[in-house]
Amino acid sequence: MQVCQAIHFAHSKGILHLDLKPENIMLGPFGEVYVLDWGISVTTQENEALPIPRASQISSLAGTPSYMAPEQVMILPEKISEKTDIYQLGAILHECMTGRSKHIGDSLMQVLFQATRSEPYPYGPDVPEELAEIANRATHVNPDKRFESVEAFRQAIVFFLQHRESIAMAHEAQKQQERFTELCQGEDLQKKEKIIEIHSLFSEARFAYQQALRIWEDNENASQGLKQLHVQMVEVQISTKDVEAASLYYAQIQEPPEKLTQALQQLQQEQADKEQEIQALQALKKDVDFQEGKSARDLIDGSFGLLFGILLLFFSESVGGYEFTYDVYLAILVVGGVCTFGITLVWGKLVTSTVMNRSVIITSWLILIVMSLHFLSIKLRGLPPDIAFNDVYLFILIIVGIYGSAFDTRLLLPLPCLILAYVFGLFWPKYIIDIAALISFSSFIVIVLLWWQEEPQQKAPPTSS
Repeated sequence: MQVCQAIHFAHSKGILHLDLKPENIMLGPFGEVYVLDWGISVTTQENEALPIPRASQISSLAGTPSYMAPEQVMILPEKISEKTDIYQLGAILHECMTGRSKHIGDSLMQVLFQATRSEPYPYGPDVPEELAEIANRATHVNPDKRFESVEAFRQAIVFFLQHRESIAMAHEAQKQQERFTELCQGEDLQKKEKIIEIHSLFSEARFAYQQALRIWEDNENASQGLKQLHVQMVEVQISTKDVEAASLYYAQIQEPPEKLTQALQQLQQEQADKEQEIQALQALKKDVDFQEGKSARDLIDGSFGLLFGILLLFFSESVGGYEFTYDVYLAILVVGGVCTFGITLVWGKLVTSTVMNRSVIITSWLILIVMSLHFLSIKLRGLPPDIAFNDVYLFILIIVGIYGSAFDTRLLLPLPCLILAYVFGLFWPKYIIDIAALISFSSFIVIVLLWWQEEPQQKAPPTSS
């Protein structure tokens, strides 16, 4: 590098050395570089009064044949320039790489002939390709094809030294990547120890590749290696179903392979479907959870119990003074329907928020519908309304039994009361409405108290043996 700087300085003053070779370069005791033997140097400044010959005045062969440029051998003064010194610097570089002079032969004529041809040298695999290109370009037979200045030649070598470091780091990264690839191709990718090792090797290889590209951004091996490393990491994350990590590494790949894109999209779709399924299951769990909508359900049940209890007492003979007739039965149905409709209308969202809430309101409407059909049936058949009304207990008994068996066995607790009420109504039909009012109050109060508890005893689904 210092030799190039010395020659570059000479060129800035219009002076050409023309006899550069290893023997004319010496190192001082403190590492300083000396360029010696300027005996055949010339100047390119025709109008300057310098005590050295001008390049245009060269008329004979001068220099060291093993390092001469073709224009020196052929004595072409019009082509003698800074690029002649560049040729000789390239010849010195050639000797540093091969241990042999640029031009060799059994005789002086053979050496000179080799100089005139100056063919590109086929350097072996032990010489970096980039450095070989620098040497062959500097010693090109055509001066116009050589480096434009000594500084350009020096910069090319500087870049090579930087590139060499980049190449070395990329090579180290490739070693880490090979180990990384071996681990990724193995089994048990879910094991914690293996995952840690995989990520460690990936981080080391990626850092080395990134450093190599930071030094030399056009290092194709490092660029391709880094891309392949990320592709492999995405494949690992896809195999372990980690869509978030796979997407993160995928975003760092320029022009990712189509196959990798399709695999990631498939995993993302699977993940989206899984999340939708989980959301649906959570919604279903919430829908059938006894604790969800409990307050609303207690309010609905309490309202039904209170309203129907008051309604039945109002139309009873002992309190309201009404004899139980078809008209009284019809009035109970009409007022009950209006109350049920009002509750449904006012608390529509509450009564439909969960399965249990919907079941309560549907059951209430179902009882009213059955009672209405029952009313038409007994009137058409001419049956006594007070005795026939007792049949309603059977229907309520069935409804409570079904719900208790399906949802919560504690709902079966009111069944004994309903059975007693049915039996009592058979023998004392006069008090059928009073009994119904009492059952309405007690049954709904019991249900509210049961549902009020924090952990309802839901019946477990049957299991197959």
